[in-house]
Amino acid sequence: MKKWGIMAALVAVAVGAFFAWKAFKGRGDSMASSLPADISMVGRVDAKQLALDYGLSFSDLKSWLLSGDKEEVGIDLVTPAYVFASEQSLGAIVPLDDAKQFAQFLRDKGYITEEQRGLLWTVLDGNILMGIDDDRAMLMGPAVGEAQDFLRNTIAECLRQDASKSGKQSKIYEQMAQRKEPIALATTMAALPDGIVPRPVSKLLRNIDLSELGLSAGLTAHKERISLSLTPQSDNTTVNSFLDKLNEVFQPIDGSLVQSVPARPALHLEIGLDGTKLLTLLRQNQAIRTVMLMLNTLFDFDMLMNNIAGDVSLTWPSLSGDFVMQASVTDDSFMQNVSSWNDKLTRLAGLQFQSATANQASANYKGKTYYFSTNNNLLRISRTPSLAYSTGHYDVKHRIQDEMKGCRLFASADLAELTQALGEGQTERYLKLFQRVDISLTTTRELRIDLVAREGANLLQELMTQTQD
Repeated sequence: MKKWGIMAALVAVAVGAFFAWKAFKGRGDSMASSLPADISMVGRVDAKQLALDYGLSFSDLKSWLLSGDKEEVGIDLVTPAYVFASEQSLGAIVPLDDAKQFAQFLRDKGYITEEQRGLLWTVLDGNILMGIDDDRAMLMGPAVGEAQDFLRNTIAECLRQDASKSGKQSKIYEQMAQRKEPIALATTMAALPDGIVPRPVSKLLRNIDLSELGLSAGLTAHKERISLSLTPQSDNTTVNSFLDKLNEVFQPIDGSLVQSVPARPALHLEIGLDGTKLLTLLRQNQAIRTVMLMLNTLFDFDMLMNNIAGDVSLTWPSLSGDFVMQASVTDDSFMQNVSSWNDKLTRLAGLQFQSATANQASANYKGKTYYFSTNNNLLRISRTPSLAYSTGHYDVKHRIQDEMKGCRLFASADLAELTQALGEGQTERYLKLFQRVDISLTTTRELRIDLVAREGANLLQELMTQTQD
C-alpha cells in the first residue's frame, strides 16, 4: 500500500506541475510596449503556447530553445517575445526574468558588456546592438559606426517609452495580435524585399499603393504536422472586390474526385468551380477575352465552361507519368457532337477531333493526342487512354478526402517521391521527415500550408538531429 501511495503522490505532483505550467500566463503582451512606432513588420513568438501545442514540458522547452545550456540564462520563456522591422533595420524584444543573470550569461559566452544611460549594452557579431533593461533586452541591426550610435538612441527610447507611443498602437500590430497561433506575423507589401513577389503578381499590383496591402501569418507545430496560415490584409477596394469575386467563382469542394484517380498520386489538386461565374470574371480582361474568342472559333469553349459546376481536379499518378484531369459537368451531351467540331479553322490550327464511342473521344494537336471521356457527368482528360477512360474507384493513400472537404482549393504532394526526384541535399534531408505537403484555401482570404509528418516520426527530435549534423 505504501508503494501505491508514493506513486499516487508522484502522479499528483506531475499533474499539478502540468496544470501550473499550463495556467501560468507570464506577462502577456507587455514586451510590445517597446516596439518602435514606425514598424512595417511585427511578429510574436509565444514559446509557452508553442510548447503546449506540441506537448512539451517546461524543461523540454528550455532545453530546446536554449540549445542544451544547463545554467540559468535569465530569459523569461512564458512571456511572448517580438521581432520587428523599423527604419530599414530588423529587431527583437526578448523578455527577461533576471537581467543580471542574462548579462552574466552573455559575458560567459565571450561578449563584452558596458553600462551607459542606465542600461547595459553589448554588440553581437559586430553589427547587432543590444540594450538590456530590468525586464527585457532589445536588439537592432545590422549597423556599424554612426548608424550604430543612432540605433543606441532608438533602443534607449523604445525600452522606456509608454505603450501609448509604441508600435502597439499601429494597425499592423492589431492585425498580428488578432492571430491565435503561437508564432504570428503581420507586414505590409511595401516592407517585403524587392523580387520576393512573383513578377506576374507585381504587374497586377503596379497601379496599387503597396502600403494598402498587407499579409498576416501564423504558425502552429504539433507532433504530426506543422501548419502555416496566411491571410491577405487590404484597404484597397479594387483588391477586396476582386477577392470577393474569386470567392464566388471558387466553391466549397466535396473531395469526391480523389476516389477516381490512381491510389498513390504524386500530386493531386482539386478545386470547386462555378464555370459560368468564371467566364464572367475572365471576360472583364481584354487580353483573356480575345483568347476566349479565338478558342470559340475552334470549339464551343463557352459551352464547356458553362457546363462545369462542381469539383475539378488535376492529378499526376507519378512525377514521370502523364496527368489526368477531371471535372464535374451538368450535361455531357456535348460528347455526341465532338466530330462536328472539325472544320476548316480547326484544321488550320492543327487541331483534329475524333469520336471513339458515345462517351469517348480524342483531340490531336500538332502530333500530340489528348483523350477524353464522360461517365455519370464526370469529364476525364489525359494523354494516356487508360487514365482518360478509367471509371475505377480507389482507396487513396494518405486519407486526404476528409481534409479537403469544404475547402475551395486543396493540393497534396507526396514528398517521398518528390525527395527521391530531387536527390540528396540539405533541403531533401528535412523534407524526408514529412509524408506530404497539403495546400488549402478555405476562402480566397485564408491560405493554409501543412507539412504532415511521417507516421511515427518525432518532428522536434529529428529536426534537432538534422540541425546538429
